[in-house]
Amino acid sequence: MSKEEEEAKIKLEQYTKFADDIRIDYEKLQQAVEETKTEISEYEELRTRLLAMTENKTDLIGDSSMVDLGHQKVYCRAAVDDFSCIFVHVGFGFHVELEVQEAVRFVNKRTTLLKDEMLARRSTKCDAVRDHLRSTEMLLDELSRLKR
Repeated sequence: MSKEEEEAKIKLEQYTKFADDIRIDYEKLQQAVEETKTEISEYEELRTRLLAMTENKTDLIGDSSMVDLGHQKVYCRAAVDDFSCIFVHVGFGFHVELEVQEAVRFVNKRTTLLKDEMLARRSTKCDAVRDHLRSTEMLLDELSRLKR
């Protein structure tokens, strides 16, 4: 093998590793986008439930629902007699006790933030990395054809 062929082989291996690193970043970004979408849907579900609570307060006495006890791994059924205040996850592992109307306002603001800023930013970055990955894969295809 000539020196030029040896250098081309080394470059091809470096580009392949670079593409693998980009692929890993892309998968992480995809996961972050999906987690944001999940969080948005959970807040929207909470908003729907809160609005139902305010409209049908008498129908909800003794209502029960599934409560997460451990990082979405362990659930139990809980009955609630007083819906005047609830605990809402506000981020970074913190939960705040809010009145129902306050919780609805918070959920509205939180979903707007998640949709307009976080999801938009993560989706844009994910698209850019995907495009970069495609370009890198096309370059690798060309390099591997030249090698033959």
